[in-house]
Amino acid sequence: MMVPKTKYGMKKIRVGIFESDKVNRFIYEKTFDRHKDRVDLFLFDNPEKGLEIAKNIEFDIVFIDLHFWGEDFAGLSILRRLRTTSSKEVFAIAMTSLLQEGDVERTMEAGFGLCLENPVALTKLEQLSAHLLSVN
Repeated sequence: MMVPKTKYGMKKIRVGIFESDKVNRFIYEKTFDRHKDRVDLFLFDNPEKGLEIAKNIEFDIVFIDLHFWGEDFAGLSILRRLRTTSSKEVFAIAMTSLLQEGDVERTMEAGFGLCLENPVALTKLEQLSAHLLSVN
């Protein structure tokens, strides 16, 4: 598989976002658009279509709506299925607007590296994206 490079020869980061909320997708898109020279961004509003496309993409980072389409912890299933098709370990971030006691622990046990509550402030998302880009 060909790894995309920036004009400076650096590896481009492949970021997948599985998000059911249109406004949240817009925020992610605008945030990562600032880094389009370093990021290949893939936005999915449908998990089935996204998982099908993801079979041909080696993501470095994925953001997954934990309660996709309102289903309780559907994001855990999305991550599990994504990992069965990927040949490399992907850093996964759970996103939820319904963060309740025990959710962080449950997502960590399922293999997420981070769990954030929506709506994520643009400044916080910008800081997170800058950090993720600096370590990759």
